[in-house]
Amino acid sequence: MLRLRKSKLLPQQVSDLGAFIFVTLMIPVTYIWEVAVVSQSLFPKDSISWYFHMLFGLVVVINISGNFLGLWLVDTSTRHIMIPSAQLGKERWHYCAVCEAVSPPRAWHCAVCGVCVLKREHHCMFAGYCVGHFNHRYFILFLAWM
Repeated sequence: MLRLRKSKLLPQQVSDLGAFIFVTLMIPVTYIWEVAVVSQSLFPKDSISWYFHMLFGLVVVINISGNFLGLWLVDTSTRHIMIPSAQLGKERWHYCAVCEAVSPPRAWHCAVCGVCVLKREHHCMFAGYCVGHFNHRYFILFLAWM
């Protein structure tokens, strides 16, 4: 089950916050520009091609927004992962000195987020958080729909 962020929803760095605000504003602005200006100059109003264009544009903007929300709100930290007692000494669990906690294998500490992230790929400045195991699919789908 996916865990959602409950605190620190906005990015903590100024550059991340600027990129986050840019993306959250440009998604609806681009769609509104497409509907108000571009589609009216390409298609006659109330034609079947205009309705198809509007429907396809709505599907695209809903998928982009939904995957961006998933990328942004899904918690990728290892704070909620407990070490199973049967796995003690068998797996490569390691101690993170910064978090002061035991982290699972393939977890890496992010200096920007301040937490260990399971299967960390990178810190995404547009979402303001790390792309890891739990939100990787939202990141890939967000890029694919863009």
